[in-house]
Amino acid sequence: MVGLGNEQYRAFLMTDIVGSTALTQSDPIGYGKALAAHNELADITFKSCGGKLLKSRGQGDGLLGEFESSADAVRAAFAFQSALHTIPGSPIRCRFSVHYGVCYGDGEDYFGHTLNVCARLRDVGHPDQILISSTVAELANQLGHEGINFFDLGWHGLKDIATATRIFQADRVGSHQPFLKLRTDARFRLPIFGTPFVGREVELERVSTILAARQAVLLLGPGGIGKTRLGVRSAEVVAQELNCPCVFANLIEAIDGASVEQVIADTLGLRTLADIGRTLDKGLILVVDNCEHVAQAVSSAINPLLQNHPEFKVIATSRTKLDLNSCTVLNVDGLGVGEHGTASTELFVQLAKTHDDSFELMPGETEIVESICAAAEGIPLVIEIAAFYINSLSVKQIAERVYELVRTNPGTGRHGSLDAVLSGTINCLDDDAKEACGALSWFAGGFTLDAAIAVLGVSAESSIRKLIETSLLRFDRAAVPAPRYRFLEVIRNFTRDTLGGTTPPDTLIDWALQRSQILTDKLGDDRSRQEMSVEISNFRVALAAMASTKDGDRNGLMLATFLARYWLLAGAAEGSSWLKTMLDKSPEPTDDHESLLLYANANNRLGAFRYQQQDWLGATVSYSAARRYAIRAGNISVAISTKLNEGLVYMEQGQLDNARPLLTEAEEYFRLEGQTQNWLIALLNLGRLELVVGNYDVAEKLLLQGSQANIEALKYTSALCNLNLVTCALLQGTSPTSYLDALDLQKDILNIHGLAVKNYLQSLVSFTEGNSELESSFMQLAEFQRQEGATIPEFELSLRSRVVLN
Repeated sequence: MVGLGNEQYRAFLMTDIVGSTALTQSDPIGYGKALAAHNELADITFKSCGGKLLKSRGQGDGLLGEFESSADAVRAAFAFQSALHTIPGSPIRCRFSVHYGVCYGDGEDYFGHTLNVCARLRDVGHPDQILISSTVAELANQLGHEGINFFDLGWHGLKDIATATRIFQADRVGSHQPFLKLRTDARFRLPIFGTPFVGREVELERVSTILAARQAVLLLGPGGIGKTRLGVRSAEVVAQELNCPCVFANLIEAIDGASVEQVIADTLGLRTLADIGRTLDKGLILVVDNCEHVAQAVSSAINPLLQNHPEFKVIATSRTKLDLNSCTVLNVDGLGVGEHGTASTELFVQLAKTHDDSFELMPGETEIVESICAAAEGIPLVIEIAAFYINSLSVKQIAERVYELVRTNPGTGRHGSLDAVLSGTINCLDDDAKEACGALSWFAGGFTLDAAIAVLGVSAESSIRKLIETSLLRFDRAAVPAPRYRFLEVIRNFTRDTLGGTTPPDTLIDWALQRSQILTDKLGDDRSRQEMSVEISNFRVALAAMASTKDGDRNGLMLATFLARYWLLAGAAEGSSWLKTMLDKSPEPTDDHESLLLYANANNRLGAFRYQQQDWLGATVSYSAARRYAIRAGNISVAISTKLNEGLVYMEQGQLDNARPLLTEAEEYFRLEGQTQNWLIALLNLGRLELVVGNYDVAEKLLLQGSQANIEALKYTSALCNLNLVTCALLQGTSPTSYLDALDLQKDILNIHGLAVKNYLQSLVSFTEGNSELESSFMQLAEFQRQEGATIPEFELSLRSRVVLN
């Protein structure tokens, strides 16, 4: 009897002579001599590798060796294998297995689960095949430096071992032998993949959590997103946690309910699914893959199993929803990209190495690969196809052509190219859903339900539901400022190209016009600004469509004019470009009031963009054109506003004599008409002008009116008046304390440069008390603004001009 002994960790090498019974019968004397040489070589080689032969544990003619490390045990297997081939005329051929783990024994003999696994592992191999467990492969990975590689043979079921075992084959570099399939239980086989599994830590944990509480999880997502890989890896993890076997059923060839049931039954080694009870002694995890084309049949086959066997667990993968009992849906997204993780980049690099083992990222290429993965939106299939071209293109060239490459990849099968993957999903849609998919794919920035209804009409909700159920569309309930639907970009581009026609639908253009006007009228509202920032890409689609028309489109000019209010805050260059494009393409307006006023407003906004870009001549030309159209339209208010704007242009150029009459006329007109916003702007700039020329009393009077305009929407302009009043007081040698106190109350509405100037002026007050060197202080302020890149026309001209005049 073997004593229990201490719990220990050991590596074991087991051998078995193939066909020993037949050899004994055919040539007992010759076999006996060969067997003695066999045993002697085992003893010598095991000792040479740091181990020892435990003859008493041999089963039949098999041998058992004990080693301190997995690497030593693998070395011994190769040494013994080579030594056997040196015995002249020996008929002996062996199969080998190596496993490492906990055991019990007294140093002369051992027992425990580790030895049972090692024995079962040995029994499933073939002559001369060295099989090792995943534990050994992990612990002995340094053997690659000695010319020994491990080849992953996947997960397999071993007799009397409850959980699946991951098996590797050990070979010398350059001599990988294609042995027959392992003699394992087919029910416990999981597929082997030729690409690495990276990332997905959150998803793996989520699947484990779900299956701890429920019986089924559905991995839902578009083709190529990595559902199968995640499903198999999840099954491996959960099987280990629950100490139960896992099986894999691929339904790609199933066509109806009967074939679905037969595939699952065959996978389980059963005649029919009714016999499943005998496989569930310790539970079972079934991975059922590619369910989308037989979704109803899968539900019908699996739901009775879930209902009748609480220990039965299912991980299903599908592009469409399934109606499974006790099931939680897990939407599978792309891998992490950029700030959201490095899994995509890691996958690209590993895949590139499979095509070129010498591939390494050069300096500066990490960012380029991240851009490839971002364009792929972390979709493993797209990343895999992009990496395929690493032998013929640089990463920069791949980044420049990534969408073209994944669309035209020459691979075959369901996952040969993006077209192959998505075409199968599109073909599952009915005609109405296809039409809706094509129309909605023109939304470049996602869309709300209201937008979809505006484009599709009353059928929008049912169409959206179909697209979500086929994983083409995603619903983002956490989007700001309101929930939105979105396509993954590679899916959107494909569906737009194949279903969307050559131009967006007219209903989308109509929606863009209406929605942009509503939002730009409310840009003072935080929610409207947020919505504008997410809808602007959709408005660009509408603009591009209208800009492409042969004779121009007045609606395009109207949309660009609406959006100019947004671009005046967000970026003058883009707004200027769109407005100029639309004005150049649009025909000369007719004499109707509406048309003339549109052209007046468009030119007025273009002038504002050119003012921001310091294109003074261009701004003057645009304002003059706007005034001509406004006068023809009979709109005096717009005509006077162009004079106000033109006066500001003259101020920026230092042409104060030209600016004064224009600003004075504007101030008087808007004051009398009660147009407070324009009046306050005119008042502010007229005060600035008088401040520059040294008319401090007049400037103070004007600016005081502006600073006291207590109107919520005009607080920023009032704050600018207070800033100028501080300057005015300093130049007059009077106290600016009251104005600074007012600024302290208004500082939250100043922009960053205005706040910097306010802080500087406040410091300047303290600095100049009893100090007459004001000119030097203003020079410091001008230099500060220059270094900060500040563009504050409200102050720069007045302060710098004052320095020059003094």
